[in-house]
Order: sequence, then structure tokens, then C-alpha cells
Amino acid sequence: MITNIRNIVVITLLTSLTVFYSSCEKSNPAADNNEPLELTIDKTNVTPFEAITITATNYTFLNDSYSGTIADRDIELVKSSDHQLTFMMPFIESGSHSLTFNIDDVEHSFDFTISTPAIIDNPSEFILGYKNQVVIAFDSLKIWNQMYNLQIEEQNIAIIENYINQFNQALNTATEDEKQELAQFMKVNPDLFSFSNYNFNEFNDSLSVSRDYVKWDKQLSRDAARFAALMIVTAVTVDAFVLSLSTVNPLFPLITGAAIIIEVKLLIAQKSKILDSAYKPFEFDISGELRSEVVEYNNDESYILGIDANYRTLYNGDQSSSDIIITVVSNINTLSGYWDDLTSRIPGLTTTPVTTLDDKQSYVVNQNSSSVTPSFISIQNISNSNVILSDFSNTDAVKVTFTTSVDEDQDFNFDIVYNNPDFSEERINISAKLKIEIDSSLIYKESALGYYKVNNWEGNGPNSTLYCELLENGTSEYTIYNDPSWPDGKKFFGTWSILKQDKKYYYAEYGFWHTGFPSIEIDYPLSYPVSSFQYHLETVYSKQ
Repeated sequence: MITNIRNIVVITLLTSLTVFYSSCEKSNPAADNNEPLELTIDKTNVTPFEAITITATNYTFLNDSYSGTIADRDIELVKSSDHQLTFMMPFIESGSHSLTFNIDDVEHSFDFTISTPAIIDNPSEFILGYKNQVVIAFDSLKIWNQMYNLQIEEQNIAIIENYINQFNQALNTATEDEKQELAQFMKVNPDLFSFSNYNFNEFNDSLSVSRDYVKWDKQLSRDAARFAALMIVTAVTVDAFVLSLSTVNPLFPLITGAAIIIEVKLLIAQKSKILDSAYKPFEFDISGELRSEVVEYNNDESYILGIDANYRTLYNGDQSSSDIIITVVSNINTLSGYWDDLTSRIPGLTTTPVTTLDDKQSYVVNQNSSSVTPSFISIQNISNSNVILSDFSNTDAVKVTFTTSVDEDQDFNFDIVYNNPDFSEERINISAKLKIEIDSSLIYKESALGYYKVNNWEGNGPNSTLYCELLENGTSEYTIYNDPSWPDGKKFFGTWSILKQDKKYYYAEYGFWHTGFPSIEIDYPLSYPVSSFQYHLETVYSKQ
């Protein structure tokens, strides 16, 4: 989709610029060989304000424009290429009409069938509605110029203001036919006077500003798509402005001229933001454990890999790295051509060159680190055949599990690969060790030995107390004091052990408590060294 948009924009630009860059010194094959001029037309059933192209198969047009008439209306056929003329059908009555024009003192004609829309009842009110959109956009442009330091020259601001003032004056003296014609033109081309898509804030691109994108490294493709869409709108306005120059209605070039200068200036400002935005992940920053010289993983245990990056601006060395950057460069260069075109057509516009990606000889790094999109991450090139990636997920976060079936620790390397289609591929090589799991049950048992007070135990009296001693032979010895139901110092016995479950260690006991009770409290694994633990009925054993 992006490539198609780029092609359309470039073709449109080349068509609109050819009139200025074609040479006036070329010869005419038809004239040199005394051959009759062969002309063809691309359409004959048309509506007012539709662009029509006349093509010469054996003739080179030497003049920039040629005069013609249709339905007693004067029109200008503008050279759009060496072999093509283009004009805009004026607002004339529906029915059959003939276009006549002269080339080398020879008259040519084409017949057209015109379909004219219904008359607009109040054209002045209709026109003011669209003109106000231009005025509002112009006021916004002046405000943004100050707020965001867009560096739009006062001379160019003055030209837009002058166009609007001249339009107001011309509208006051315009005939009803001229107003009707302009109103119909605006109705057919509403997008030419709508600036809702030129939202400068959409490209305000600091990492400290929250935007509606999932991850920062997806923003270039979205901004590029928006920028390309604006180029399409601007291309249509450029063509409309060129065609408006060929009309005798004085209102057309004034209002479309003001609109196109505003559009291109807004687009240049947004293009500058794209050039200054830190889009590309740069200097990848991996999470704490990955910074170790050798990263240790436990066998068959899940880990989250945190991968962030600093981001940098694009520069000329990026141009061939991906289709999206090629598209950005193409559109930026096309925009430069638009500005060159306008400065050649509108007297007084400053000719300050439009900075392009080609002019960027360095890049700027944004030091605010941000996460990269997990779905762009994969694990490749595990160096040890005894180690496998038994589980991997990159949906919400990058999760990995390495597994081995051998009984010894395994040294290995692997690549963390970042592959965003908007940019070139990046690789980070990690040195790692896969640790074979060790059963520490005996260590926990040794630490648990000792004498404990059993807190939160409810006896049969207000002062009842219970103590438990864990003995090395695996027996547990409980002693009850101050309980009216038992002789003071009464002893009860059980057996105890340490159980390992899901890589955690638990106190387990049999004999003292009722046999229906669970042997372990799953929510309360032991901590090492063992000084206390929670067990049955929320009792807490505290080592004395």
C-alpha cells in the first residue's frame, strides 16, 4: 500500500512539474516531416472542473500554454509534458459543446458531452463557508509557527494574507456567474479547502509525550502512512492550483493559491518533525541479568527477557534499509519538488531549500530508553546441541525457557534477534550457563532443626501454650503447657520432613494434626535460613 502511494505521489509531481523543466529548444517530428498533427483526448463525457488531457503522438509542444474556447468560454491548455496538454473543464451548461484551439495556426477541435450539476442557490454563502476553513487554517499556521518554531518566513505569511485579502476584494466585485462557478468548484473539490488532516500535533514526537501507539518502534510506519496520505491530498491541490491558473475566473487562483501554500507549509513542518524524530531503535539496552558476562539460567525455568533501546533519527545511511524508509525519502523529496514548483509559480515566495533526508549527515540519539515491541524479538543460534528452547513467547513480553536432559551444567551462546520490517535486523549475542537443578531439601531440613513456639494456636484455656521441637531423626515433639485439659508438659509426637514442589520447599508433618489436614501449606513456602514458617490453621512456628 505504501509503495503504491509513493508511486502515485511521484507520478503526480512529475506531471505537474514538467511544464517548467521541459526544454523550449526541442524540434517537432511532425513539423520537420510535414506530417499532419495527430491529437487524441482521454475522455469526452465529462463534468465541470474535471481535468482533461490531450496527447500528441508525433508532436512536441513548444509553448507553455495554448488558448482555446468552449461554449464561448476562454480556457488555457497548459503543457503538462512534451506531448501533452491539460485543461480544466469550466462550469458550462449541460449538453454537447466543442472545444477549439489553434496550434501552429491550425485549428483543432474536440466534441464533449457535459453533465452539469444543479445550481447552488446561495453561492456567496457557500463560498464563505469554504473560505473560512482557509482562514482558520491560516490562523492555526501562524500560531503553530510561534509555538513550535516552524521558521515560516514572514514574507511567505504575508503572501498568504495578501491572497486572502485579494480574494475578499475580488469576491465583492465578482459576478453571479463567477460566484456560481467557484461554488461548484468547491463543491466538487471539498478536500482542497479542508485542513483537518494537517494536525501538526500528530507528529509531535518526543519520547516524553504519550501517543496512542503500542510501542515506539511501530511509530515510523504509522507516521509515514499519515505523511503519504497528506502527500496525496497535497498532490491533488497542486494539480487543482495549476489548473486554476488556466481559468479566467479571478477567484480560482487566489483561494487555491492560499490553500496550497498553507498545505505545503504545514506539510514541510510535519516533514521536519519526521526528520527530527527518534524513530529507529539504537544502542539496545538489555535487562539487568542479561548484562552479566555469563547469564545463568536454571534448567526448565521460565525467564522474562527485558529489552529496551535508545532511539535515533533517520539519516542518509538508512535510505536503502527498508521499504518504509525509501517511501519516507521519496515523499520528502517529492515535497521539495512541490515547494520548488510553487516558488516558480507564485511571485515573492522565498526559495529557502526544503531539507531532505539526503542532507542529514549525522543522527541524534534520544537518551530516554523505551521498550521495543516483543513480537519483533526471536531467539536464534543456540550454540550447544544439549540445550533447547523448550518454551518461547513474545506476545506481551519475551519469555524463554531453556531445557537440557543431561546431568551437568551446560555452557552455551544464543542470539537475541530484533527484526522490525521498518528497519534493519539487529542481533545481540548472549553468553549463558544452564544450571542443573539441585535438590536442597537436606539443607532446608538442617536449617529447620530446633525449638519453636506455636503462635496463634487455640488451646482449651486462656493461657494455653504450645511448643514444638523438630528433631534430626525426623520426629516432631509437641509440648503443651497451662492447658486445663492436659497435664502440664504433656507431650505429643509426629513425624516431619521437607518437601520440594515446583522448585519451592515446604514444611510437611504427619501424626500430630488430624490426618485429614494437608501435609503442606502451598501458599507458604519456606525461606532460607528457616527461622519461622506458617503451618496448619494459620499457626506460625517461631524458632526460640
